[in-house]
Order: sequence, then structure tokens, then C-alpha cells
Amino acid sequence: MMTEQKFESDLVKSLLENIYNQIAKTDVLGPLRTKSWESFQKLGLPQRKDELFRYINLNRFYSNEYTPAESKDLQKSDIEQFILPECGNSTLVFVNGDFQPELSQMSALPKKMIVCRLSEAMRTYGALITNQWARSNKDEVDPFVAINGASHGEGAFIYMPPNVICEAPIQLLYVVDAPDLRAMIMPRLHVFAGTQSSIKMIATHRAISGQGYCVNQVTEISLEDNAHVHLSQVNQPSADDIYHFDAVRAFLKRDSNLKTVALTHGSMSVRNDYKISLFGENSHACLNGVWTLNDKREAHTHVLMEHIAPNCTSNQLFKGVLYDYSHSSFDGKIIVEQLAQKTNAFQLNNNLLLSDGAKAESSPNLKIYADDVKASHGATIGQLPAEELFYMRTRGLTEKDAREILVAGFCQEVYDMLLLDSVRP
Repeated sequence: MMTEQKFESDLVKSLLENIYNQIAKTDVLGPLRTKSWESFQKLGLPQRKDELFRYINLNRFYSNEYTPAESKDLQKSDIEQFILPECGNSTLVFVNGDFQPELSQMSALPKKMIVCRLSEAMRTYGALITNQWARSNKDEVDPFVAINGASHGEGAFIYMPPNVICEAPIQLLYVVDAPDLRAMIMPRLHVFAGTQSSIKMIATHRAISGQGYCVNQVTEISLEDNAHVHLSQVNQPSADDIYHFDAVRAFLKRDSNLKTVALTHGSMSVRNDYKISLFGENSHACLNGVWTLNDKREAHTHVLMEHIAPNCTSNQLFKGVLYDYSHSSFDGKIIVEQLAQKTNAFQLNNNLLLSDGAKAESSPNLKIYADDVKASHGATIGQLPAEELFYMRTRGLTEKDAREILVAGFCQEVYDMLLLDSVRP
């Protein structure tokens, strides 16, 4: 007998298949979409028993009757309230998953820098996109990433030529405008950072209208030799019935440097998924995040850090603050391959539980196949130190103020890593 969840997941799969069929036949990316769809067919939609999704409540996701996101004809005045003050002339706008150059502000970007729709980029940079897509799709285990590859909207393409430095921070503004619809929204971004280039981006998500929608987002980043990329991801407080799947796939060559910082307040479920491949010698990746959750909001983080080349370093620091009946999970894995000698890898997840109903789960782990390695991982789940609260109370602070100061101090290390002052709490 078919279970209720299996029936509902089949309905979601049917919707995704319809979206794929409508797009793939006419799109220049059709062959790549087909490969992603084939990967999704093999993986299938995740169930609660699947290791990668064991902490996520998928029942509500599968019970929703999603519809394809509709394109919207917005004006710049509709989104100006969402543009960060530091990015007035360097904002790339996505509406319901589609990149909108006409709404974007790019006057502060270097003249040699290429920013265009992904379908347009296929004409000139098709080999780059195809190679990156194939590399990512080959060993993909996240079905939501495969779904995005098959059925995403009009994606964006960023190319930083060698030796080009973008001084201006770039806001990636993802806007939802889906009144009365449980829309399925799938943005996609490909970033290629050439040799000795540098780019700083900050992704923000805002809604004009919408309820019960799902955002399934993928960012692909390729770093050539000595390239530098910073990506801040800011998930502002949203409605309680939103699902947000956000995946980053990065491939680092020699001497390159990637830094990511994620700030989230959760929703029905927010899942950040990272797969970082340190392919070139002396490359470095630094992943950081902090989630502050209340009510019944959820946030989940999954990391796969692959050390493939020697003399590479990676640092991971993720922190969680949980109130009420909120729930978080951290599932991080560092793999050090046999050739990755002299690896230095660090991973830490710290959590504060500020109510009896809050729940945090943490699973850091290492797999090491090389001999000359420095690696450590750890996790803590606890409460605010009673002695510190007592000390601050004796200095005249109320318990509420004392708790807020201690929580802010706990998070500050990650807050300071965010790209812009305007998004720091």
C-alpha cells in the first residue's frame, strides 16, 4: 500500500517533471538539464530515512501543492527598498528565480567583468559552463541540486577575467513575488573567477508577496589559480511556512581562497548545503555560519569538505542560538584524500539552547587517508553559563539584558565576518 507521504512526494515529482519538460525542449541548456534530470531520477526525492535529510521535516513540503513560479514585470521602484546601501550601483536582481538584468544596477562593476543570463553565456562560454556542470553533476548526492539543474529558471552567469578585481561588493538580490501561490522558485548562479581575480558577493532574500513557497537555489563557483571569492548569505526572517534549500558547489585551484558566511533566522526549514573541493595545492576554504531561531523554525547545515591536493587548509565555524521549540542540525564531513599531505583542517559547531523545547543536533566527522595531516573537529550543545549571568546581574543588569549581551558575544565572531555592516545584527 502506498503511504500518504509517498503519494504526496509523487505529486511533487510530477510537478518537477512538468517544469523540466516545459523548459528542456526549447532551452539552449537543454542537454545539461537532461543530464541533471537523469541524476535526479537516480536519486529520487529524499525521505526522512535518508541520511542527508534525517533531521528535516519533509511532511509539510510534500503535502504542499506547489505550482511553477510565474515571471513578474516589476519596476525598480518595487525593489529599491531591498537594495543594501553599500550596493546601490552593484546589485544583481532575481525575481521568482529569474535573473533580471533590466532591474539590476551594474555601473560600479569593472568594465571587463561579464554579467549576463546563463542562456546567453552558453554562446561564448559554453565550454566553461558545460565542464563545471559535468563536474558538479557527476558525484551529486543532493536531489534538490539535481532538480535545480534540470528545472531552474533563467540563471545568471558571472565571469571575472584574469587579474580583474571587483572592488564594489555585489548584492545578489533574490525577490519573491508570488501572491496566492505556493510557488516553486529555482534560482541558479554560475561564477567563474579567473586567475588572480577577486569578487565579493552578498546574497539576500526578500519577499514582496507569497506564502508557502519553496526556494531551491544553487550557486556554482569555480576559482582559478590565486582567485579570491567571498560569499555572504543572509536569510532574513521569513514566514513560518517557507522551505529554503540553498546549495553551494565550489571548485578551488592552486592558491585560491574561498570564504562563505551564512546568517539565517530559519523558517519551516532552511537547509544550507556545501560541497567544497580543494583541488589545487595551497588552496584555502573558510566556511562560517550562525543561525538564530525562535518559535518552531528550523535551520540545517550540511558540509562536505574535500581535501584533494596537498598543502591545503580549511576552517569551519558554525554557531546556533535556539529559543522556544526551534530545531537545528549540523552535519559536517572532512575528507582528506591520500595525496592531500600536509592538510590542515578544522571544524567546530557550537550551540546555545535557551529553552527546554529547543533542540540542536550535531555530527562533525573526519575521514583521513593521508599520513601527514593536522585535523580537528568538535561540537558543543549547552546553555548560557550561570556564573556569567550571575556576574552581570550583580552589576545591575536585568536578566533579559544580560542574556542578550551574552548571546551577542557568542555570535559576534561570525557576525564580524559578514561582508557588509548593513546586514550585521
